[in-house]
Amino acid sequence: MSLEPLFADEAFYCPLCDDSDDESDYLRQVFSKERQRWLANMVTHYRHSHVAYYDNGVGYVASYHNYDEFKHLANERAKRQIIRKCLAFLLAHGFTSQDFAALKGTEEKTLELARKRLDSKNAASQVPLLLTDN
Repeated sequence: MSLEPLFADEAFYCPLCDDSDDESDYLRQVFSKERQRWLANMVTHYRHSHVAYYDNGVGYVASYHNYDEFKHLANERAKRQIIRKCLAFLLAHGFTSQDFAALKGTEEKTLELARKRLDSKNAASQVPLLLTDN
């Protein structure tokens, strides 16, 4: 895995796809900090491109009270999966739990995982190992 930039030419890099996707104009206006803007774009991208049930999930929505609740649950799952699946990328770019805390509605369960994986004393020392293991 190479250390790709977060953004290039109004697109953001997805380490799971190993490709770029269009950045949201709305999120570009909402988030001034690059890491937080990348996370917000990545959560949206993950929800639509890496979670099969989301876009086809009309049946799942019926089991929740409303669409917003369904979207919130999908976003929280996406954040945790991004931490797990993109850990080397996040560490190499200096992400911390504070970047996740800046996103709307981030739950304690997600922040706990972010603190454990991103903020621990030995997290940064793991980056070279994680980058070569993929």
